[in-house]
Amino acid sequence: MLPPDLRHKPVRVNSRVLRLGRAGLLAGSLVLASACVSPFSRTGGDFALAPLHSRLSKAGGGTGSESLFGMVTSDRSDPGGPIDAWAVRPFTGWTREPDGEPGPPPGANARWRSEILYPLGRSTSGVRTSSSWFLPLYFWRSRETAKAGRRSTLLTLPGLWWARDEAGGGSFAWFPFFGHVEDFLTYEEIRFFLFPLYSTAKRDGKKSTHFLFPVLGWTRGGGEKSTRLWPFWVHSEIEGFHDRTSVLWPFVHWQTNSIHRGEASTEHKWMVWPLYGRTRRGSYRSHTLLWPFFGWASDPRAEFWALDAPWPLVRLQSGGKWPRAANRTRVWPFYSHFETKELEWWTWAWPFVHRRREVRQDSRRDSFHVFPFWQSVRTRDSDDREISSWWKLWPLAQRRRTGPSERLSVLAPFPFHWDPTFDHYWSWPLELWTVEREKEERIRRERSWGGLWLRERDAHEDRRYLSGLFSRRTYREEGAVVRETSLLFGLIRWRSMEESGTALLAPSFPGPGWPAERSEELLHLSTPATPERPDAQP
Repeated sequence: MLPPDLRHKPVRVNSRVLRLGRAGLLAGSLVLASACVSPFSRTGGDFALAPLHSRLSKAGGGTGSESLFGMVTSDRSDPGGPIDAWAVRPFTGWTREPDGEPGPPPGANARWRSEILYPLGRSTSGVRTSSSWFLPLYFWRSRETAKAGRRSTLLTLPGLWWARDEAGGGSFAWFPFFGHVEDFLTYEEIRFFLFPLYSTAKRDGKKSTHFLFPVLGWTRGGGEKSTRLWPFWVHSEIEGFHDRTSVLWPFVHWQTNSIHRGEASTEHKWMVWPLYGRTRRGSYRSHTLLWPFFGWASDPRAEFWALDAPWPLVRLQSGGKWPRAANRTRVWPFYSHFETKELEWWTWAWPFVHRRREVRQDSRRDSFHVFPFWQSVRTRDSDDREISSWWKLWPLAQRRRTGPSERLSVLAPFPFHWDPTFDHYWSWPLELWTVEREKEERIRRERSWGGLWLRERDAHEDRRYLSGLFSRRTYREEGAVVRETSLLFGLIRWRSMEESGTALLAPSFPGPGWPAERSEELLHLSTPATPERPDAQP
């Protein structure tokens, strides 16, 4: 408050000072206005205002932006072109596939995918197959078929099924009230009315009819003759393949299987459940007592034997000479070992410690898990060269490498196996640090929590950003290394060259204002190959 004697007296300001202040304010406003970087321009320069909004030139070309700690993201392969991917995480996102047409759905020839609350919802558009689902509400698919052209199928609540193809065929069902369905799973046709009251099914020349399924039914055609009056009598016979009968199911069974292979390989089995059962096939014999707890089997000719005592706690088995048989030792839950020609699997203190090896025709896959803290998977080709690898030290870190591509994240909040799409939508709020590398293209991307620190480096430029406070751009111009620095939201900027020294740059609020297009000169010059190492890399 002013003293009483000054309350009604005007405060005089030197007019010269006032004019200078006005002129300075006007000049500063003009400089800032001329140097501003628009957040909404496609081709404007870089600016980093994380966690609110950042737009950057991406390593390898194109631009990317993120807002609100990374909740909203978008990417463009061409700085002035259409959006190739966007997301409002964790709610929804859209991505154009590499061989697709620009623009969002529903482009006529576009190949794209989108997600809604992944993994509950996803839609994809492809040349031969397109699909969409949101579980458990609906599932839709359109695909090309050899017989009827493109076929569309819709399954939705409350139990509705609809399908149509270009040849004029169609299906409609409202389960359990009525329905007529064609080409479903392995069946050619299914009809039902008030299921399980009445239903029919056709497959491979056979027609099955059921009343009050599974109580009364029969199958005829295709060499099969089966009758069911369940649980009193069940009989199934396929000429030349099997003959199976059950009385008072599940108590009494007898079967003859694999008839077409000849008597030496025909299987004969019977059981009075659960007391005792026996199987005979050639020199093979097996016995079951108090199914499924106790059993033993042997085949002297194949040097095969097996013992359950009791199942599933103790299981011992020697595969012998059978090519598809397995060696197994299980004392559950302490130790288990399973081995076939294609697979070997060890377990200790189930379900906590697992080691697994899968051998395929052209690759080998090794995995080791100490649930839930450590998981690792490595795939190698027939020449023992690594194809891909992944490990997770939950919840501290995880790394994925596929060929020349690699991604490392510090903090991996979810304990299950790595799914890149799931992490894209759900892990980002908790990842403290991520590093992505493309070795062949010499790309390296870094991101801290909230996008406060970002780095985009490739063979042409290295750009680093600390939100608003600092940014450094390094590249080559006419063979000389150039370093451009921006401080305090682009208000202070300068340029340094090895030969010409340092020069100030115009302000570029909110900074740093580096151009969207990257340099064309190589920043990291290649190391010439030598006769001793023709594949030498820098």
